Amino acid sequence: MFVNTLAMRHRPNKHKTFSEFLKEVKENSLQAYDNQNYQLEELIKEIDVKRNPGRNPLFDVLFDMTNIDISTDRIDLDHLQIKQKAISNTISKFDLSLKVLEISNTIQMSFEYSIALFKKEFMERAIKDFKVILEAVLNSGNSKIEHINVLNHEEKRNIEEIDNEVKKLRSTTFTF
Repeated sequence: MFVNTLAMRHRPNKHKTFSEFLKEVKENSLQAYDNQNYQLEELIKEIDVKRNPGRNPLFDVLFDMTNIDISTDRIDLDHLQIKQKAISNTISKFDLSLKVLEISNTIQMSFEYSIALFKKEFMERAIKDFKVILEAVLNSGNSKIEHINVLNHEEKRNIEEIDNEVKKLRSTTFTF
C-alpha cells in the first residue's frame, strides 16, 4: 500500500446543504488527485513555510480514509500469516486526526488527538456529537448545515435557562 498525503482546505458554509458541501469536497478532492504527484515536501519547500519542530507546517487536522477490499482480517501468503491488530498510539502526529477504515461492508473509525490541546472528556463529547451529525446527514443530507443540531432537548433547555439568567444579570443595576 502506498500512502500519499494530499493537503486540502474545505470551507463549509452554514447556508449550504450537507449534500452541496459534500459535492464541493468531492470536486476539491478530484482536483487534488489530479495534482497528487506533486509531493507535499516539495510544496512546503516552494512556499517556504516556517517550520516549527513537532508540528506539520501546513495542517493540524488529518482525515485518513483507507479502503481494503478483503473479506477477512487475516491474509495468508505461503508460510507468512498477516493479521490485523489494533495498536494503541500514545503520541498524536496532528492536533486531531480521524482515521476511517473501510473493510468489506464495515466502517471502523478512530480518533487520535493531542492531549496537550484536548481533554478526554471533550473528545468523548466530540465523538458523541460526530455520531449525531452522521445520523442527521444520513437521514437528511438535504438539510442546511446550520440546521444540523448536536444538542438534545435537555441541553437546549439548559442553554436557554443560562441565557435567560445572563439577560437578567445584564439588565440588573448594581449600586455600591
